[in-house]
Amino acid sequence: MKLFSRYVSFKKGVALTTFLIAHLALSGCNSAADSIQNTENKTSKAQALTAEPYTPVSLIDEQSKSRYIAPETLGEQLKSPVNDFTSTLSHAEIEFLNEKLKEVYKEGLLQMGVVLVATTEDMPIFDYAMTVAKSWALGSPDNNNGLLIFLALDDKQMYILTGLDIEETLTDETVAQIIDKDITPHFRKANYVTGLSAGIDALVWKMRQHQ
Repeated sequence: MKLFSRYVSFKKGVALTTFLIAHLALSGCNSAADSIQNTENKTSKAQALTAEPYTPVSLIDEQSKSRYIAPETLGEQLKSPVNDFTSTLSHAEIEFLNEKLKEVYKEGLLQMGVVLVATTEDMPIFDYAMTVAKSWALGSPDNNNGLLIFLALDDKQMYILTGLDIEETLTDETVAQIIDKDITPHFRKANYVTGLSAGIDALVWKMRQHQ
């Protein structure tokens, strides 16, 4: 990604959206992914990966996952579309999401990346995610179409950053709705791969509508 918008994709809605995300307590509603074309099979695959009950993040053995990692050090460690520094996602779940994001990139719509960390500590999630995004430089050479889905699991916070060339399609309201309807209901149950899969599908569907 060449540059991110100063206010990324939230602008006026940043305070409200961040508050809603931080508490992961948005009102439950039917997933908007139900209306997304050709996503039912992919969602079913994601749900199949979560057949085993999840252990809430707060109960995961602290020694089995990374704690705070300075954002400046993450750039050289981002080796694939999905980067989990918390040991929350299984290898199969990471591979499932990697393949999904690679297909999206081949289609030319977006270059999407996902990063999971335990905490940003005292650093605001926006600043942390922006630092990671700048070092990663998501996006195709000719289009500023990068998108970063960033999670700080112990902090119960999430942020989605969009490149300049896609922020008119993935507006504040659109991103907030996708987080509310497609991602958060699964995250509240600690079904992270399902929530990420549904959110990715919803973001891609919105982009396809504006082709």
